[in-house]
Amino acid sequence: MRNELFFLLITLLFDGISCYLGYSILGGMKFINRIQRWGVAIIFIVCFSLFVFYFFDFKDYFSISLSSTLVLILLTLEKEDRLKSIGIYLFIFLGTSTIGVAEIFILMSVYQQSFEQLSNNMNIVIAVDFGQISLLFIIYYLRKKIFKDKYIKFNKSQYVIFNLIILAITVLISVLQYLDGKLPIINDTKILLVISILLCLLLLFLAVYQAYLNTNQQLLREKNQLQIDFQRMQQMYYESILKQNEDIRRFKHDFNGHLQTIRYLNSQKSSQELEHYLQKIAQQANIHLQTKYTGNKVVDILLLDLCNQAHLNEIEVRIDGYLPNQLFIEDFDLTTICFNLFKNALEAVSQVSVQEERVIDIFVDYVDQTHFVMEIKNTISQKVEIKDNQITTSKADGINHGIGLKNVAATVEKYEGYLSLASSEKVFSVKLFM
Repeated sequence: MRNELFFLLITLLFDGISCYLGYSILGGMKFINRIQRWGVAIIFIVCFSLFVFYFFDFKDYFSISLSSTLVLILLTLEKEDRLKSIGIYLFIFLGTSTIGVAEIFILMSVYQQSFEQLSNNMNIVIAVDFGQISLLFIIYYLRKKIFKDKYIKFNKSQYVIFNLIILAITVLISVLQYLDGKLPIINDTKILLVISILLCLLLLFLAVYQAYLNTNQQLLREKNQLQIDFQRMQQMYYESILKQNEDIRRFKHDFNGHLQTIRYLNSQKSSQELEHYLQKIAQQANIHLQTKYTGNKVVDILLLDLCNQAHLNEIEVRIDGYLPNQLFIEDFDLTTICFNLFKNALEAVSQVSVQEERVIDIFVDYVDQTHFVMEIKNTISQKVEIKDNQITTSKADGINHGIGLKNVAATVEKYEGYLSLASSEKVFSVKLFM
């Protein structure tokens, strides 16, 4: 009984670590970083496993570990990632286990023993589990160092692909285990089994690789769409400048005539007509489309689009600060940040019913062209719930604010910057420093 209990705990430990590394390698999901939460989760699954093991006399280690590890993952992932994690759980659990199975098949050719004999040897199993975790940790380390900005965007088709592939691999491994018990223990047979299990690992790798490729293609499409939107705004910006220049030239051309009319009305003591005429001149002289807000062409193009849309929706936009054209941030990254933050602010304020409270405040600044500061405050219809600097509320305001924030956070992280979200009952604010 003591050996069985030890084997159960070892199985839970290694499977839990393997699944954690598996989710971390795929990326796109965030685990809770509070030690207390992890402690409670681990104690819970250990108690749950022991309860099933002792009171129900259930000795199927695989099934106990499969269910307990799923509970551990759900308890330690951020709320918004839990449902997504279920869709790929079998792929993660069985996929990481395939590495250990492959090690056993390789050892079969070394020790000339069957799969069952090796899998019943506790020392062999522990060594295999250590090897499995070591390989996963190496992959995780390389991913963090070389591909730290890469992650997988999960959708329905990706869930289907992952689960079909892991189903095929599981069936193939089951067939190989069956053949191992039927075929004679000779070198050619073991080599054939090893090659087959290595092909399973290759299939597993190709599944993850195609998921990264699909995500990169999707991100490329989003990048192209963002560039198209920016080009549209850029065209509007230049058209606004041309219109402004044309209005100025027209006003200058007629300026002498306006002066003569003013002198005449003044000499006639016609104060009412003079006031009316001066008002018409003021309206004509006013430049309706402002084209310079901060001094930075990229930011001003996006602000022009924001102000135009805000004007149509009767939203007040207040802008303060100055930015030079030459910043250390690439134009595309600057566009990604401003486009998403401006869009979210506009969508949130549009839901505020009180006209006087429909306001967006934007402040920008820089330090020696090496640091960029931006703060955006906008009114909201209801408080946005924020946890660990992420929006957790499922209400409409939270959803609208959440659109694009992950892209903003990824861009800020790229420059090793700082992003802060805050919300009161009526105001939502975003601060970033890069």
